[in-house]
Amino acid sequence: MKGSMSGANQIKCLKAHHCVMRKMAAAVGSKYPEEIASRLWAAAAGLASYLEWKDADQALSEALKLYPKIPQNQPKRFALLCHLIGPRFGFRLRERAIRFFKPQLRLRTA
Repeated sequence: MKGSMSGANQIKCLKAHHCVMRKMAAAVGSKYPEEIASRLWAAAAGLASYLEWKDADQALSEALKLYPKIPQNQPKRFALLCHLIGPRFGFRLRERAIRFFKPQLRLRTA
């Protein structure tokens, strides 16, 4: 939401979400691996949208250690892409495609 604290600090919120999911994985990861991995993929997607590749890669790495498959909630085409070229490169290619074909989705206002 524009003007809100989270709206003004999206990157910090995404990094905090990643941190919470990391702690959750340490506490109960063996009980809910796919669910937590799915949230880590979501954090990675958000971080990738801000080109925060180091943190996005870390979230993906942690997700894959917890649950080595592509979470079922991922769009089918994106899941196939990740299956073919790997999640790390899949995220980068998707981000490039979004910025090329739908740049309005990545326009940020200050």
